[in-house]
Amino acid sequence: MYDVIYSDDFKKDFLKQDKLLQIIIYKKILKISFETFISRKHLMYGQPYFVEKISESSRLVYNISENKLYIIRFFRDHKDYEKWYKS
Repeated sequence: MYDVIYSDDFKKDFLKQDKLLQIIIYKKILKISFETFISRKHLMYGQPYFVEKISESSRLVYNISENKLYIIRFFRDHKDYEKWYKS
């Protein structure tokens, strides 16, 4: 199991969501933290992050390093996600 570390940006994004979506996000983070080997998709444009699809348009951005799971950002809208990784 990975130790989970949440960024301040993620905390702000997370608190803006409704309770049901918060539960879904939390369960996804738990699943990632317990899986030691899963196929992960790297973020495009050479960014060193992984991306997990939460719903059709929402994304969870994270990184894994030295047995730690760093939760970077959560994007409910795909357009916001695209703006972030292209900047």
